[in-house]
Amino acid sequence: MNIFEHDFVLYGSQNTNFNKMARKEEFRLPLHKPSTIEVFLSLKSMPSYSKILFLNSGDKPYKGFLEWLLSNNFLENDYERLTIKFIAEAYKTKASKITNWIKNIYEDIFILNAERPDLFYTGGIKIYMNAKHYDNRCAFQMSLMVVPREFETMVFYFFNAKVGTGRFWVKNINHEIENDIITVYLILDGGILNKYREFVLEKALFQGKIGLMTAMDVYPFEVERILNELYRG
Repeated sequence: MNIFEHDFVLYGSQNTNFNKMARKEEFRLPLHKPSTIEVFLSLKSMPSYSKILFLNSGDKPYKGFLEWLLSNNFLENDYERLTIKFIAEAYKTKASKITNWIKNIYEDIFILNAERPDLFYTGGIKIYMNAKHYDNRCAFQMSLMVVPREFETMVFYFFNAKVGTGRFWVKNINHEIENDIITVYLILDGGILNKYREFVLEKALFQGKIGLMTAMDVYPFEVERILNELYRG
């Protein structure tokens, strides 16, 4: 059982309605299901990843289509007309094929990244990103010349089709040094940071008024509801 499946308990001396709550009984938002165009735009935001896939994907059904996309800069000049129908007509094939190919290309980039992260290192510091937005999660390895700091905003539209947003804030940073190589682990939360909320949450954790599993497991708006109940007045 992982921490996201764990039932949670609020700890503390206060007798609130939140003292014992099973996470499975809470309201759950549906997982993000991106449209094909949303996936296409996520791919378009980082064409270098598609090029890496093209050079390392072997004989895939989408190989010719991917080469065509790269040679046409992901139809940059036709942005206003971008629909699956338009792409299918431009490539002269069925829309159903385009839909499958685009989704497969996107998923295969994540698979390749997990299997061959070295292909995505371009210099600088190795970064392992774990992004979350509500119940949607994804991970990716890459390199950056500058490491974002805690609470800073990071915009990465490539994640949009995976988690439903391309805007994140840095929740946590860990540094690992092994064999003189530094790897930075970033925990990213989707949406806009409310720094005051984070400070109040740290206070509640320190005072034992809220359990760590609760803070990790529930949605942000649920945490805010609990904090308001604990500290109102």
